[in-house]
Amino acid sequence: MLRTASLLRRTRAPFAFRPIRFMASTPASASENVAFPGAISGSVFTEKMTFLSDYPTIATYRVMDSEGAVLVPGSEPQISKDESLKMYKTMVSLNQMDLILYDAQRQGRISFYMTHHGEEATLLGTAAALKNDDVFFGQYREAGFMMYRGFSIQQCMHQCYGNENDLGKGRQMPIHYGSKEFNIQTISSPLGPQIPQAAGAAYALKRSGKDACVICFFGDGAASEGDFHAGLNIAATTESPVIFFCRNNGYAISTPSHEQYRGDGIASRGHGYGMHTIRVDGNDVLAVYNATQEARRIAVEEHKPVLIEALTYRVGHHSTSDDSSAYRPKAEVSDWMKKDSPINRFRKYLETKGWWSEEEEQALRKACRTDILTAFSAAEKVKKPAVSNLFTDVYDEMPWNLVEQKEKLDKLMKKYPSHFDLAAHAAEKILATAAKGTSNRHCFSPAALRSNPFVQSRRHFAERVSFPGATGGSVFTEKMTFLSDYPTIPTYRVLDLDGKVIVPDQDPKLDKHECLKIYRTMISLNQMDMIMYEAQRQGRISFYMTNYGEEGTHLGTAAALTNDDVIFGQYREAGALIYRGFSIQQCMHQCYSNEKDLGKGRQMPVHYGSKELNIQTISSPLGTQIPQAAGAAYALKREGKDACVVCFFGEGAASEGDFHAALNIAATTEAPVVFFCRNNGYAISTPAREQYRGDGIASRGHGYGMHTIRVDGNDILAVYNVVKEARRIAIEEHKPVLIEALTYRVGHHSTSDDSSAYRPKKEVSDWMKQDAPINRFRKYIQDQQWWSDEQELALKKQVRAEVLECFAEAEKLKKPAVSNLFTDVYDELPWNLVEQKEKLEALMKKYPSHYDASSHAKE
Repeated sequence: MLRTASLLRRTRAPFAFRPIRFMASTPASASENVAFPGAISGSVFTEKMTFLSDYPTIATYRVMDSEGAVLVPGSEPQISKDESLKMYKTMVSLNQMDLILYDAQRQGRISFYMTHHGEEATLLGTAAALKNDDVFFGQYREAGFMMYRGFSIQQCMHQCYGNENDLGKGRQMPIHYGSKEFNIQTISSPLGPQIPQAAGAAYALKRSGKDACVICFFGDGAASEGDFHAGLNIAATTESPVIFFCRNNGYAISTPSHEQYRGDGIASRGHGYGMHTIRVDGNDVLAVYNATQEARRIAVEEHKPVLIEALTYRVGHHSTSDDSSAYRPKAEVSDWMKKDSPINRFRKYLETKGWWSEEEEQALRKACRTDILTAFSAAEKVKKPAVSNLFTDVYDEMPWNLVEQKEKLDKLMKKYPSHFDLAAHAAEKILATAAKGTSNRHCFSPAALRSNPFVQSRRHFAERVSFPGATGGSVFTEKMTFLSDYPTIPTYRVLDLDGKVIVPDQDPKLDKHECLKIYRTMISLNQMDMIMYEAQRQGRISFYMTNYGEEGTHLGTAAALTNDDVIFGQYREAGALIYRGFSIQQCMHQCYSNEKDLGKGRQMPVHYGSKELNIQTISSPLGTQIPQAAGAAYALKREGKDACVVCFFGEGAASEGDFHAALNIAATTEAPVVFFCRNNGYAISTPAREQYRGDGIASRGHGYGMHTIRVDGNDILAVYNVVKEARRIAIEEHKPVLIEALTYRVGHHSTSDDSSAYRPKKEVSDWMKQDAPINRFRKYIQDQQWWSDEQELALKKQVRAEVLECFAEAEKLKKPAVSNLFTDVYDELPWNLVEQKEKLEALMKKYPSHYDASSHAKE
């Protein structure tokens, strides 16, 4: 039997909102500071509802034009002749090595290769601006950086052959270089993992007090990975000395920039992390040098991470596994070779300084080719590493399982020598085509540069940037400016703390019936939370999460949507379900996981869902619903439905890689989805100031070119207004929208949490007194003469009785039948599940005392 009296006594909880007098009795000033804990950048309130969308375009910094002429005298870095020639000679050496190794792969001499044609300036400009103590994380197209530091051409050859002189002992694909001696981390093939690794390495440098930074290279394609978001957010929050260097060459393998992202490119994402950011002409080695040198100073001296986006062009194929003529015209490639070669641009600069001549050029190319072919020939003759290297360099003492594997392999090799031939291969003849010096596939012609009319007309200071990665219409600038002082986004509201409408035309004028439905749902949710929280404390259910203090976010949203709109929740949005018709009884069945639970007992409590009401079932893993929502919205778009998706998540989930991936996908596909961030100031126990930098979650909309607004999440009318307009934008304009609702979680994170361990109890009580969304909305409807104290008491009494009745009913029911473990996935049960089911039934029959099924419904 239900202990109703006990439950009634226990539910006089500190989270029961009672009618109180607010701290602010008069309409507040529109410039009042926002006090929500998630507003770490000093947002102010505004009564004007404005969705941010027209963001300023970031200019592209340069020093030289395409002919190598310095545009603003004195802007060039003070690099000596010797240093400049070292940079140039490394560029030419890299170019020649690329030509030879590309042909070698085509002849089957090595397995794989990636050239650097067109991107040399990004590597040499950064390498020259850094110190050897600075740690380098590359993606795979940065051999020039390593060569500048002293990694020899011979070492490159050994690595590409994977021979016994390879520092990696043949364990990596070609061009996956690394050197502990030169502080160069070994390249990883998976896209993007070096970004969070670099953030961690930079934090280690900071902790050790070293006068050094980390530089991390990645491409525009990798910037769509969740690792990009996680890496930048970690670095910003820990204030680690790292330079994130995005080499935007306009193609993620075959995907052009306009299909990768929206907004003003990668640099625009710096805003969302409060990060110093600059966009630079990546074919201008002097501009890259200047930007990297200043970025290093900021990182080391100011203890701030920096984001650099270098616009460039990949002249070569992505790799030897790629044929770029399948996705871009050959004329596009040849035009770029003619109009803007970073090697030729720098050469013209050196010639203008009187530091270089045609004779020196010819001598250099001849010497480079000879050195490379000599190194190539030497590497080809060296044996592969010993097979035993498969098992070394991980454990100090080899564990038993690897010992066992090694012994098995040794036996196989001995038993089947013809299958495991370890004899050295005879050295083949060196490349005939390369030796003749006739391969000019990507060797840039200075004569073609001088005669090209495009180049001759480029000296215009407001010239538009033509790199394919510049999707936002950037123009060149000769002023090096790191963006850092971003404007703070205001917080939209309609009601003050006394429930008074501040600007009359912002009142949505909801009718009495609608307002009372909203308010009654808020009270029902509040009463259910109190009872269920105490029920968990009595051991009657296993888990619970309350919604105290955040009711305005989901009720304002639910009222602004239609029932055809699909909702993806996180776990604290039960009010949206109840508003749509998900009954208190259904909530109780789910929390008890009984036989009437729509989820058939497969989920934790509060993980609701309803196909009938277009509400997707909650998932426990943090953030998974965000990309799912983007996909569902794209499906709605494809079907031509007059509906959108709303996806709820907290500010903690906004630190997940899924957040970044989802917003980028939605922006690129122009899917009708409203991303609703419920920023309550705490990711479980982590306060907002330790979760992110910059101006909160709303500031990230800039990086996706997304309509964005910040709203007072405790103001239900403001939430209603912004969601209604967001829905219109999503459906009519085919654009995703980002909403950040600032609110406060009054309750503990869940019944597994004690929030007094990480925030003062007084902070909670102050928020209960000063800004409860239920009380604020109650004052509003009282002012409309739609509500009274008598109605309040009657409603709470009625709702409490209803909740307790539903509670008692749910507690009586049995658990779902055990057979539900195997149903609802396959139309016809596969053999392995049939086998498992039979084994379970046999165990239950054999050991009935251990498998008591009496509390479960019959099969």
